[in-house]
Amino acid sequence: VFSPSDRFNPGTKVSNEMAATMLSRYLGVDTSLYESVTLPYGDTKKIASWALPHVKAMYALGIMGGSVDAKGNPMLYPQNNCSRAQIMTILGRTLERGYAYAPCTFADSGKIPAWARDHIDLLTSFGVITGGDGGKVNPLGTITRAEFAALLYRMY
Repeated sequence: VFSPSDRFNPGTKVSNEMAATMLSRYLGVDTSLYESVTLPYGDTKKIASWALPHVKAMYALGIMGGSVDAKGNPMLYPQNNCSRAQIMTILGRTLERGYAYAPCTFADSGKIPAWARDHIDLLTSFGVITGGDGGKVNPLGTITRAEFAALLYRMY
């Protein structure tokens, strides 16, 4: 369980609410502009108070959409760990489009979910994703704060 602190904790896995917070802070989003946003998630009450402003902003900006439960209800699953594909998707949503780019050729490209493919291709073409771990992107694996920070560093 994550709690705000003055430590980076690089080995900590990134949860959905943490991803929203890290990206919002990195982008310098003024979260006060999104205070009145109503989130559609069935588990909104489970979002930590420190993350809620950031989740509202990332949702309103179309960067984070969440998922659906077995009944089709929108959910964020705030404390669940993010997959690498999820993080690469939200990062891809922050970039302008209009550039020509080719499909990535990682050894495990076949494991990339369809909803993440375009974002991973784009980030790879920009050199943000480099395919460590023997030329693999490991799209379904979890991601640490250090790995997320490294992607952010290579973004800009």
